[in-house]
Amino acid sequence: ELGWPHITRSLRPDECKKYLHEDSCPQSVAALVVEGRRLAIDGDVQGGAERFAAAMEMLPPFGRDPEVEAKRMAAAGLIAEGRYLARGGNVSEAKTHFEAALALEPELGYDAQQYAEDLAVASLLGRGRYQALAGDATSAVESFEAAETIEELLWDPYAEAELLSVVARADSAYRQAIRAGEIDSYGRAVEFQELALARTLADTTRDRITEHMGTLYLGMAERQERSGAAEAAGRSYRLSLESARQVADRDLEARVELALGLNAFNQGDFDEAGRAWRNAVALADHLASTGEADAYNNLAYLYSVTDANLDDAADLIERALAIAGPLGYMLDTQAWVFYRQGRCAEALNTIAEALERYGGAGVDGEVDEHYVTIQCSCGDPLAAADALDAWGEVPDPVQEAYGMCPKKN
Repeated sequence: ELGWPHITRSLRPDECKKYLHEDSCPQSVAALVVEGRRLAIDGDVQGGAERFAAAMEMLPPFGRDPEVEAKRMAAAGLIAEGRYLARGGNVSEAKTHFEAALALEPELGYDAQQYAEDLAVASLLGRGRYQALAGDATSAVESFEAAETIEELLWDPYAEAELLSVVARADSAYRQAIRAGEIDSYGRAVEFQELALARTLADTTRDRITEHMGTLYLGMAERQERSGAAEAAGRSYRLSLESARQVADRDLEARVELALGLNAFNQGDFDEAGRAWRNAVALADHLASTGEADAYNNLAYLYSVTDANLDDAADLIERALAIAGPLGYMLDTQAWVFYRQGRCAEALNTIAEALERYGGAGVDGEVDEHYVTIQCSCGDPLAAADALDAWGEVPDPVQEAYGMCPKKN
C-alpha cells in the first residue's frame, strides 16, 4: 500500500506546498539542498543561503557554509548565462555576467572580457563555416565579419567564405556523380578548384584552397577505393599528393604516399609502390604511430615479395614491430622476410605465431598460403595439410600438401 510519505518524498518542497497541505510536506535535507541550489542559480543568493542553513540544522555534518555554497551556485548560474550570451555574440552582456560571477567567487580568476571574446569568436567562426559549407556565403561573411570586430583574423572573411563554398561544391559534385553512377568524377572537382584559383584572391587564401583540395582529393580517393575504382583512386591520390606538396603539408603528403603505395601494389605496380612507401618512410615522423608502423611493414613486405633489399626488409619489419607490437599481419611479413633470406627456423616459428594471432588457419588466406609454403620448404607437409584442411575447400588436404611439397615426397 502506498501512503502519503511515498508521494511527498518525490516532490520538491515548493511542489508539495502547491498541491498538498503544507503540514504534509516534509523538509528533508536533500530537498532543502536542491531548492537552495535552484534559488541560488536563479540569482536569489539570500534564499539559497537560508535553505542551506536549514539543511545544516537538520544534519550538522552537511559541512558547507550556507552563504559560500549559495554564492558558488549563483556564480555557476551567472557563468552559464554568460556563456549563452557570448555564443550569441553579445560580448558586453556576457562580460557583465562573468564579472558578477567573479564578484561572488573571486577564486575563479579568469579575465571576464577575454573569456567573453574567446567564446564569441569561436561561436561566430563555427557558425560562419557551417553557413559557407551549406552554401550560404552571404551569411557566412556576416558571421566572419562579426568575429573580426571582436578579434583580428589572419584571413579575409570574404575569401574564407568563398573557399569553403568551393570545397562544398566540389564535394557535392562528387557525391552527385556517385549517385549517378559516375565513379570517376575527379575532373569535376578539378574544375571547381581551377575556378577558385582563378579568382582574385590573396596568395594565402590560394594556399588554403589548395590545402582543402588536397584533403578533398584524399577523401575522394578513399571512397573510390571502396567502390572498386582503383585506377580512378590512384589519380585522386596523385592530385591530393600534388596539392599537399604545393603547400608543403608534410602530414598530408605522408598519409597520401602510404595510401598511394597500397593502391599501386594492389594493381601490380611495384615500382610506384616502392617509390611511395620509401617516401612515406622518409616522412614517418609526420605519421601517427600506426601509420608509421604500416609504412615500415609495407615496404618490408614489398622487398620480400620482390627479393630486393632483404637486409633492409628485416630491419624495417623489426622497426614496425617495435612500434606496433606483435600484430598478426606484421609477423606474417617478418616470417616471409625470414623465408626469403633462407632463415627456416625463424620463419617457421614466426609464421606459426602469426597464424596463432589470427586464431588459426582459415581466417586470412594470404597468411595461410605463407604458412603452407614455409612448412613445405622448411617444415612438415602434414602441418601444411592441417592449414589446407581449415580452408574446407580441399578434398584431400594431405595429398594436396604433398603435391605442393615435392621435396618432401
